[in-house]
Amino acid sequence: MASIKDVAKHANVGIATVSRVLNESGSVSKETRELVLQSIKALGYVPNELARNFQKRQTNFIGVIAPSLTHRFTSELLSQLEQDLSDLGYFLLLFVSNRDVNKEIDYLERLKSQQVAGTIIVAPFISVERSYQFADLPLVAFDRIINPKIPCVHVDNYKAANELSVRLLSKTKKKVCFVGFAADPKSDAQKRLLAFKDVCKKANREFTVFDMIGYASDFEFLSEVFQQTKDCDGYFFACDYHAQLFLNIALNHDIKIGKDIFVVSFDGLKGTKNIRPLLTTAVQDMPAISQALISALMRRINNDQDVPEEIEVPYYIQNGETC
Repeated sequence: MASIKDVAKHANVGIATVSRVLNESGSVSKETRELVLQSIKALGYVPNELARNFQKRQTNFIGVIAPSLTHRFTSELLSQLEQDLSDLGYFLLLFVSNRDVNKEIDYLERLKSQQVAGTIIVAPFISVERSYQFADLPLVAFDRIINPKIPCVHVDNYKAANELSVRLLSKTKKKVCFVGFAADPKSDAQKRLLAFKDVCKKANREFTVFDMIGYASDFEFLSEVFQQTKDCDGYFFACDYHAQLFLNIALNHDIKIGKDIFVVSFDGLKGTKNIRPLLTTAVQDMPAISQALISALMRRINNDQDVPEEIEVPYYIQNGETC
C-alpha cells in the first residue's frame, strides 16, 4: 500500500507539500497540485483517516517534550512517534527537559507562542496546579496523568507488575528484590513497586528494594546489587535495560539464569528481543502507544472535548527464559 512518502517521491516534492494538497491548505501552485494529484492516482494512494482529520492544524510541527534521551524506552517511543508523524506529513519538534519542571513549563509556553499544531509530553513532572494554564491547548500526556483536562495514554503498570510479581514468586523460594527508581514519586516505577510489594506481602514473602537514585553509574549500582543479594533468588527490574545489565553481571559469575536466579522486567524493548537469555518482561506496545497518542492529539486539535482522561493501551507478558 502506497504511503504519503511514496507520493512525495513519485511527484518529486516534499511530504509537507503532499499534505497541503490533501488538506487543501497552504500555498501550492496549480502545476504542483496537479502533479501531486496525478501521483496519488498513479500509486492508488488512499489518505489515512488520521491524516485527513489533521487538516485543522496551524502548522505541520508537533512538539514533543521528553524527560530524557538516556532511557531506552523513551528513545524507542520518540523514534516511533517521529516515524508515524512523518507518515502523516508532520515534523517532530523535540524538547528535552532533563526532568526539570521549570524547563517543561518554559517549553510548553514556547510551543504555545509558536502555535504548533499540538504537543505530546512524555512522563511529565509539571504539577496539577501549574498545568491548568495549558489545559486548553492541543496537549496529550504519556504515562502520567497531569489533570483531568489533559488526556493521558498509558498501560496499566500496576496490573502488569502484579502479574509479573506473582510469576516471580511462583518460581522462587528465597528473598526477592525490586530494582528501580523507587524514591521518585512521579516515576511510573512507583506503580510497579506498589504491585510488587502488595504481592509479596500477600504471600508473606521477604523482599527488599534497591533505589537507583543517586548513582552516576548503572553498572556500579547493579554490581553492588549483585554483591548484596546473595540471599535472593528473584529480581524484579523496573526496566529491561537494567535487567539486561544485571544478567550480564550474573552470567560473568557463572550464575544459571532460570535456575539459580529468576528475573522479570518491564518495557519489552526491541534491543532485548535478540539477546539471550530472552527476558521475561511486560511488553508495552510501542506502535499502539504512538497511534493512541497521535489519535488523541488529533481529536484535541479538532476541538473534541470528549477525549477520555485516560486511554489505556494493552500490554502483554513476553514468556522469556529468565522466569
